[in-house]
Amino acid sequence: MKKTLFITLCFLASVVSCQKEELVDVRELDPKLDARFISLIEEIGNGIPFPDGSTATRLPDGSMKLTLPEGFRYLLSDSKTNMLIEEGGGELGVTCTCTSGTGCSPVKFKNKYYCIVEDDCKVCVKSASLLNGNSVNIRGIYKPEAGITMISTKKQNGFFGLLTSLKSDVIGPPSPTFFELPEVKKQVFELYHFIYGKEIPTFIINNVETLPKGYVYIAINIMGNQAAIPFPSEKLGGEEYVVATDGGDVSCKCNDTKPSGCSLNSVWGVKYCSAGSCHSCSLLD
Repeated sequence: MKKTLFITLCFLASVVSCQKEELVDVRELDPKLDARFISLIEEIGNGIPFPDGSTATRLPDGSMKLTLPEGFRYLLSDSKTNMLIEEGGGELGVTCTCTSGTGCSPVKFKNKYYCIVEDDCKVCVKSASLLNGNSVNIRGIYKPEAGITMISTKKQNGFFGLLTSLKSDVIGPPSPTFFELPEVKKQVFELYHFIYGKEIPTFIINNVETLPKGYVYIAINIMGNQAAIPFPSEKLGGEEYVVATDGGDVSCKCNDTKPSGCSLNSVWGVKYCSAGSCHSCSLLD
């Protein structure tokens, strides 16, 4: 009886250990040692946002669970309908599958997660899903509770510290899907009313391409994503991050070795850079 109980307990222990999630150390690519892999990534792109503080755990079925730092959420769309999934959370299931050969590994490069081919693997495929198994497309990440702040050239204290953030606080550029979130539009117009009062200028409402005289574009941080809005020149305090002056326009820059993508977009008077095929796309120098 004792022997049977001992064997049963050992079996249960082994089952539990097999089902336990295992924390994985995702290797950061080294620019010198991993030049071949980096070159491949710069060609094919398609990384998953994986900022500092994120974790990866191996699930019992061999897939990975990516978990963003507290407060961050993935912006997702359904892979079949391309419709926005508003309930997307801070966790995501990811599978790196080698469809021809063996050796398909996860790595980290410039705060993104990639699946790369190693050993005898010829084709390495990455798929993403919610933890319930539904397949999704990743459109970016955001931090809902961060709201909207103006990007300042230096750290502000007191009341102004609550209304401003630094360039280093920005995650990256938003995607067009980001502006489909109802809360984003609500907060953008709340900011406009804070700046302009009851009457928001018509050129903003009509999303006019060219700024009228007396306005500049200043950089803002929308829930962690960088953008720019029109701002009256006479109200500038000297610490705003001005990205375009009278008559000028916001410009987007792709910082890749072989620049492509990174196009300028506009909605509700907000200018932003959409990465497209660019891995490092910005409107802030």
